[in-house]
Amino acid sequence: MSKRRDHKQLARRLSKSGLDPDKTLERFDFSFNLRIHEPTLRELATCLFVGRKENVFFAGPSGVGKSHLAQALGHEAARRGHEDLFRRTGRVLQWIGAGRGDGSYERRLKLLASLPLIILDEFGLEP
Repeated sequence: MSKRRDHKQLARRLSKSGLDPDKTLERFDFSFNLRIHEPTLRELATCLFVGRKENVFFAGPSGVGKSHLAQALGHEAARRGHEDLFRRTGRVLQWIGAGRGDGSYERRLKLLASLPLIILDEFGLEP
């Protein structure tokens, strides 16, 4: 494939993903939170977990970099050709639930299930 086509496909994946363009691994300041193990994050950035269909969870208090790192992994996955989706958990659940009203519930679930990587942010913060 040509570099131009690769770039266009990456731009399309990133546009559809909902990722913040500034939340990349290159822009993450590892000195900001010394408890974050940079070698582990670099290993996750290979995105081998996506192909193995494994889950990754970031847990901790507000303001420690979880959202930034999750989105950074999404950027890495997109660069490696994976489709991904970044959304707040409550918003995704509302969208799925709204499908009951218009008959698209099953289709919405299938769409989500077809994505190799779904990044849910603010999990457990809303009822």
